[in-house]
Amino acid sequence: MSSGPLTPISQTSTRLRYSLATELVFIDNSDGSGVKDPYNAASVPIYQSATFKQSSVTQMGEFDYSRSGNPTRSHLGESSATTLQAYLIFTTSPKNHLAKIMSANRAFVVSSGMSALDVITRLVKAGEEIIAGDDLYGGTNRLLSFLGKSCDIKTHHVDTTSSDALMPYLHPTKTRLILLESPTNPLLKISDIPNVASIVHERCPNALVVVDNTMMSPYLQRPLEFGADIVIHSGTKYLSGHHDLMAGVIGVKDEVVAEKIYFTINATGCGLAPFDSWLLLRGIKTLGVRMEKQQANAIQIAEFLEYHGFKVMYPGLRSHPQYGLHYTMSRGPGAVLSFVTGDVEVSERVVESTKIWAISVSFGCVNSLISMPCRMSHASIPAAVRQERGFPEDLIRLCVGIEDVNDLIEDLYSALVIANAVNVGQNNDIQAKVRNATSNDPWGPSGTLMDEIARATYNPNDHLEIMEMIDKRLNDHGKNWRHVFKALTLLDYCLHGGSENVVKYAKTNLYVVKTLTEFQYIDEDGKDQGLNVRQKARDITNLLQDEERLNQERRNRDDMRRRMGGRADRSVLDPSLDRSVEQPGYLDDESEFQKAIEESKRSAQEYEARIKESEKDEVEKALKLSKEEEEQRLAKIAEQNDKPLIDTSGYGNSPFLQSQPDFFSQQMHNQFNQNQYSSTSTTSLYGTNEMPSFNMTSSSNFSSPNLTSSSTFDSFSSRSTQPNFDSLLPSQNIIKPQDEKHAKLASLIGSGGDGMDTFGNIGNRRIPAGSGFASTLNPSSNALSVDSPPPRRSNSTGDIGVTQANPFLNSGGPNFSSSGYNTLPQASGFNQPDTTSNLDIFFSGNNNNTFNQRSNQ
Repeated sequence: MSSGPLTPISQTSTRLRYSLATELVFIDNSDGSGVKDPYNAASVPIYQSATFKQSSVTQMGEFDYSRSGNPTRSHLGESSATTLQAYLIFTTSPKNHLAKIMSANRAFVVSSGMSALDVITRLVKAGEEIIAGDDLYGGTNRLLSFLGKSCDIKTHHVDTTSSDALMPYLHPTKTRLILLESPTNPLLKISDIPNVASIVHERCPNALVVVDNTMMSPYLQRPLEFGADIVIHSGTKYLSGHHDLMAGVIGVKDEVVAEKIYFTINATGCGLAPFDSWLLLRGIKTLGVRMEKQQANAIQIAEFLEYHGFKVMYPGLRSHPQYGLHYTMSRGPGAVLSFVTGDVEVSERVVESTKIWAISVSFGCVNSLISMPCRMSHASIPAAVRQERGFPEDLIRLCVGIEDVNDLIEDLYSALVIANAVNVGQNNDIQAKVRNATSNDPWGPSGTLMDEIARATYNPNDHLEIMEMIDKRLNDHGKNWRHVFKALTLLDYCLHGGSENVVKYAKTNLYVVKTLTEFQYIDEDGKDQGLNVRQKARDITNLLQDEERLNQERRNRDDMRRRMGGRADRSVLDPSLDRSVEQPGYLDDESEFQKAIEESKRSAQEYEARIKESEKDEVEKALKLSKEEEEQRLAKIAEQNDKPLIDTSGYGNSPFLQSQPDFFSQQMHNQFNQNQYSSTSTTSLYGTNEMPSFNMTSSSNFSSPNLTSSSTFDSFSSRSTQPNFDSLLPSQNIIKPQDEKHAKLASLIGSGGDGMDTFGNIGNRRIPAGSGFASTLNPSSNALSVDSPPPRRSNSTGDIGVTQANPFLNSGGPNFSSSGYNTLPQASGFNQPDTTSNLDIFFSGNNNNTFNQRSNQ
């Protein structure tokens, strides 16, 4: 893609706070520019009023009449200055919106572009002269001709691209205006604005250099930064962007000139209306994005036309004679271009054959326009004058919009074909296919399209066109990396399925493909888009250098094409393959072809049979697996049914796995547990014998569901009696350990006075049987002895009582202190901390059990 520097414009005279793209959108009145809105509206309001109320007959406000000034218009251009005070305010206040983006000191908006030019020419007096270019907008030429006839103002039309052509017409006192266009309309010639301004100011001190910058817009070029005194724009074009208003813009550097311009606007009443001012202000906000898109489209269209041999006038092409000069003043080439066909009638047919391109004068809007200047916009210039100035009658001007560039090119190409502006026939059709296959779209070409192109290479005429277009794409720029990659993909396909001429051409131009193995392009997101291009180029290079492999792959592709029944299609493009003319070996080929078809059918039948057999096997496997799974499931259910609902196999095997007590056989809340190592019954504090409670080593805790009931209460069934629990199940019998430690423990328990007392103490801690405490627990006594009241014992929490070695009590079972039984008899010295009783031997290996906690208290 041809392009120039992006930011060559001088910034020395620019007073923008932000970048230009931001300034186009950002409208801020906090610096005093424009008009303050009392309601702080996000969008500038439309002050649709012809007149404004005043507070006094002597003190006029800022606005009095919209012809002189309007608040909406003031955001864009100069406001009214009906009094000296107002004039001083506006000449010393910060610039308004347009003045900022044009690098002007003051800016004005009027009713049209021609109104802007008319206001400027009113600075010229009768007898003074204007120097203008020989390639100008037709409306400008019309106005200058009128001034020459009616106002005695002479205009010299010269080639402003040459300072030598300008010099003879410069007069120190007579020359008042130098009117330039750069680029010119419609031939797009470039004027050296800094050079012209320097020469004019030196030779003609009173002369003003005026530049019509409509074609570039302030986004791409700002002539006031290069020595121009005044710049004008047709706001109808790029500034508006939608062709829904008429407007003109004037930017001025000198304050005296600015005041004269304002006086003329107020006197003639050509100021822009409030609603049009609002439309223009809205359009300016999108100027940046529109110009970027339109310019990018124009560059590709210009290259397309130049590729097809047309003479294209566009400063974005390196073939333009002033390509370098243009980029010293502008950020880009713009979106207007012209080309010639060589024939007026052909040009007319091209213009009338387009569909997307609208036949219309003007430019700068979002949709694309096409026109013939000599028949439309410049028709007011006499034919003899057009011929004298070098205006081609067959000239076509394109004003490119924001549509998809591929659609624009396709529509233009179709019009060129219809008008016979390019070669008509199969070549045109194949060119369209190649261009479509190597487009810049993010998706790749279809296999059908590439196959059609590969078949077309058997036609000598098409082959040359195809290879030339592929070569063009391979030499494209990095930004169009998709063109390059798709061209390599298409070339690879044609090497395998195209004619032998493709191979010859590719080998001859192998250096082009080799060069692409070093292709580089990093996109804006930092992604290396050249990676796939480099890999594809290496693959094709290796293939072209391996002739044996290339021939084998071509044979394989040809065999596949025969099996698919596509071989006969080549006869359409290659007469040598026409079956209507018998050729040597034709019958053999047909025989082989029929054999291939039969073999293909047989292979397909075998494949279908294998599929059916495989499906049958899979079904049988699934049924077998289903039966096995069902049998396993039934077996598991049967096994579960054989087991009891409550697993009691572990009862008695371990002191930690015991059944829960029967809560319905006795009241647990008012009794003590029987000691684990004696059969002595506990005695209540009231002197009555209590039934033994839950004992972790006693078999009397477990119920026997096999016995008959003797009670009348049953909370689990409708039976009228309660079962008794005297008998035990076999699984409920305690299995005592038979190792050495437990045998010793059993001997201590059975040794009487020298062994373990009823509380599990031995040695010095043993409570003698004859002590007062022992007598209180005499089994033969039915009352608690009052001779020696039992001492109280405090636990760690402040509660009084004895912690029993019953795991049920520590898991939510009955607590004696909660039932009011907070005293128990104990021997002297029992409050002293205990270290380890011999019962710890029984619970060795688990120092955190309940019994150890009780013994260590």
